[in-house]
Amino acid sequence: VAGTNAERPLSVTTEIFFALCKSLLKGANGIELDSEEETKIYESLLMDAEMMCATIEKLIEFDDRVSEIMLNQGILTSKLIDVFDLVMQCIESSRDSDSGGALEMDGRLFTLPPPATPLDRVFSVICRVLKLVVPEISSSVGSRMISNIDEASNSASDMDAQMNLTALKLNEMLLTAVRELGDDAAGAALTVFENMMGAQVSSDVLRCDMDGVVEMLDMFAETAGRLGKLEAFNEGTVVPKRKRGESFDESQNALNSDIGNFVAHNFDPHIIVRVSKVLSMLKSALEMSDIAQVAFRLSGGFDCILRFMLCLEGIANSESLPPIDEGEEHNKEKCSLNKEGAEAVLTLLESTFGLLGAAVGKGRKQNSEAGDEALSSQAIDGLIEPFSASSPTANNRLYLQRKNFYVNFAVAIAGTGLLNQDDYARKVLNLTLSYMDPSLHLADPSGETENTDASKPRGQFIRNPDASRLFMRLAICLPSTEFGLDMAKKAMGEMLRLCSPEMAGSTLPQLASCGLCWSITNPKEFAPILEDRSHHLYSRFVLLLRRLAAFSMAYTDFVELLRCIAGPMLREDGKDTPGHLSKRIRLPVISSSVRTTVRLPPTAETMTDTWKAKEDVYASNLETLCVIAERGDRTPRCELGGDNLNTISVYMHKTKIEERLYAMAEEGRMKFLEVKSIDASAQGTGLLNAGVPAPNSNDERIWTPLASSGFTYSCWLRLRGDKNTGSLFILDISAPVKASNTADFLSVWFDISTQRFNILSSASRTETCFPVSPLRIEVWHHVLLAYLPPKRPMLSRKAVLGMFVDGRPLEAEVRVESVNLPPNSRVHIGAPNPYLASTPLVKGSLPTWDLGPTLMFSTLLSNRDATAIFAAGPDFQGMFWGDRPQRLSLTATATTAFSMLAESGEQGSVAGALRRRGVPEVEAAGHVMRERGPGTGPGPAGPDADSLAAVNLLCSLQADFIVFGFRAASYSSSMRDGLSSKAMRQFSLRIVNVAQINSTNEAVSTDAIVYGKGGVISPHCFADNVQWIGGPNVLMPLVNAARSARSLALALRLIRESVRLHPPN
Repeated sequence: VAGTNAERPLSVTTEIFFALCKSLLKGANGIELDSEEETKIYESLLMDAEMMCATIEKLIEFDDRVSEIMLNQGILTSKLIDVFDLVMQCIESSRDSDSGGALEMDGRLFTLPPPATPLDRVFSVICRVLKLVVPEISSSVGSRMISNIDEASNSASDMDAQMNLTALKLNEMLLTAVRELGDDAAGAALTVFENMMGAQVSSDVLRCDMDGVVEMLDMFAETAGRLGKLEAFNEGTVVPKRKRGESFDESQNALNSDIGNFVAHNFDPHIIVRVSKVLSMLKSALEMSDIAQVAFRLSGGFDCILRFMLCLEGIANSESLPPIDEGEEHNKEKCSLNKEGAEAVLTLLESTFGLLGAAVGKGRKQNSEAGDEALSSQAIDGLIEPFSASSPTANNRLYLQRKNFYVNFAVAIAGTGLLNQDDYARKVLNLTLSYMDPSLHLADPSGETENTDASKPRGQFIRNPDASRLFMRLAICLPSTEFGLDMAKKAMGEMLRLCSPEMAGSTLPQLASCGLCWSITNPKEFAPILEDRSHHLYSRFVLLLRRLAAFSMAYTDFVELLRCIAGPMLREDGKDTPGHLSKRIRLPVISSSVRTTVRLPPTAETMTDTWKAKEDVYASNLETLCVIAERGDRTPRCELGGDNLNTISVYMHKTKIEERLYAMAEEGRMKFLEVKSIDASAQGTGLLNAGVPAPNSNDERIWTPLASSGFTYSCWLRLRGDKNTGSLFILDISAPVKASNTADFLSVWFDISTQRFNILSSASRTETCFPVSPLRIEVWHHVLLAYLPPKRPMLSRKAVLGMFVDGRPLEAEVRVESVNLPPNSRVHIGAPNPYLASTPLVKGSLPTWDLGPTLMFSTLLSNRDATAIFAAGPDFQGMFWGDRPQRLSLTATATTAFSMLAESGEQGSVAGALRRRGVPEVEAAGHVMRERGPGTGPGPAGPDADSLAAVNLLCSLQADFIVFGFRAASYSSSMRDGLSSKAMRQFSLRIVNVAQINSTNEAVSTDAIVYGKGGVISPHCFADNVQWIGGPNVLMPLVNAARSARSLALALRLIRESVRLHPPN
């Protein structure tokens, strides 16, 4: 009862419980239960101990003081030592009396864990109490230890000798129970370990516990190897040991992958089941504790898993069984043993994948969905310091990547023989896919459909993209049978599906940013496949590399790509000699690292079959680089649209108007961008301090540009697909929905069927159309909208709007009824405002389209500014303010503008297009401007005449005029107020308003929120890497190394694709 002093009865209960347990342990050790009466007495005492255990469990759960009282009674000191001595005596006597399934080698006895022992029930009862008490002592001990997570446990502990002895005794007792007691006792001991490691706050103490578990797993591995009679464990062979506290890198405890053939007749798969339970315990501990994830890596846990799998080589092969006489019964026995081993290995894989997922952060209990996706898509750069990432899970991912763990683990799995059986091969591949993401799977023979773009939404993410290395390596390791070849092609087909261009908003950036491109070109991983043109997966690996590298590459990926693909061309003529390889370029950023010599043209004598074969390889490699350069997209973008307006108005009538768009995004049916408030001050200080007063009203406030200067809206857009109907809503500004379910708004959209831009305001019930302005599919177009409010609102309510498409003004201006919008109005891009979407004023589909850089100015821009923004291109990263608002080279800008005008589909010549934009002098950018001399031209004279300012193409704006500037590459996975995406179910990402870096801007808006999964795409293509790694001269050695017309043409094509539409290059 609360408030009473019940220490004495509790102390008596504790004494009786442990006295009873010790008596039962002695009985299990020495009493022969010959008579039925003795058996009944023993069972009765067991029942008493179990009931007392249940009582103590409830007391501990009810009152926290109980644990402290039991600790004061010596439950983890004297009583634990007594129990430890009795348990060890029982195990020793059991070991001496029964040596079945044991093998003595090198003076040591290797035994298999038994399914059950007489100690199991008693020991399980003791562990049930220890499980609840151990966390208390773990936290109290850990508070006196150092807490640096990544620091090695070499410093001396400040624990007293008695506590240190107790901890060692407890660990030894639990580990011994897992090794040599039955399943029930081992499971109970593992629960104690799980609670103890999960509650530990000291990295040193937890590292000691983890070292003990890893040593136990190593012992299981050695036991499996010796009982399986692998060559690496033959009698007399010295197996190197890893010292406690020493990482796997410091020790030499590495097993060769070729360690012999497994002999299964002397091996019980029960040891694999026991190891699976240990791995499941570690999984739970790692999910609860960050320092456990660090300790697992530092203790060599990953390498321990690999060693155990290597020790099971051949266990699932029927050839691993001894030869027997032909006969039906013998064959059944052989198949049974083979199936039992295969099922055990499959169970082990399930536990292993669960542990690996906990170690790298997949499915952690405290992680949000957005956090998992952010971790999955976090790029790992090979140039950073080892294990300097921001979290333990990121450090573990980096460790697995650098040690090629997944590739080696796949080889170990294949060594067990599990892939040689069709059913198990399919199960292993599906298990690996589920480790990547539970929604992934391959088709089975029953006719189930495979993953398709329709069956898996494009907005979904995979939880562990790093595991794709394991999946790909397993596909390579499949046997060369008809089934194996077919499964390997299906597996690579699944990888190609995940990396298809349609997945650019979800799985493609994840796989590209996890270093998969580097792995494909790494000689230690998948590069040998690219060098073997006869391999059955060669074409699929080449296609996979092209898709990944064309989308995004880190700088290290780019360097490795050049070394692997272009490197063979840059070798010196001559043969390799022992100890010396013919020179190969090592730093592709230095052109002089390749000897520049004049090559003689090939003659009939030199064009042998070998020479032609090499040229075919060089040409194929160059073509791969060319395809990567051609398909690269440099523009970060948002993918918007996706559904039909009829769905909003008809099927969502039960949902509140202001919640309908969010519901559509949550269902994955629509993607759009929303700015919560066009004036950020309206959110922070309220409407009274934002905007200007409305005419003839003291209560209403108007957004300042609508009452004075007007505004200009600029965006880049790109149509996708071949749909000829639908509307692209490029801008929608709307006030909050009123109580009468109405709202004021101004909406602009492009009608694909009529090829016109339309505008509609709440003051007029019909839309107004601009002149026809066709937009080509898959081409970036620039749209600039200028809004001039009425100068005398009392006399006229008409506002004037001008439209510029690709820098060219449309033939006519448009007048619409002006509308007064408050400062807290919202901006929608990609969808109409909720009120307009629920009305019949607009209808039709919302096709998917791409939105590039987007700007809004609180001033009006001229046609020269529109042309200048167009000439800068969609990949320009600036916002047209500062000391260098644009790239200043007129030659580079003009060359890019010529290509964009040629692609825009505008009728007439490029020269005519320049005249329509008022910049005809741009055509002479190459030479005329430099020849004018001082004072001969409208712009600056002399050497500076070759600049954008010379032809009035320099768009320089004051930062105070920028309302918002959005670029898809500047995004965050959390809100500014600290809320994660978990708090907003339909939330995807937040795009930062770059204009907020200017503290004097009073008209700045809030950040933009992208609703709908997979809406933000931020590539980093081949040409961008060429720019930052040294420029196009990096590729000049390939031109010099060309030996044939075909190779020379491809090398020049590669340079052209790296320079085209790329002003910096």
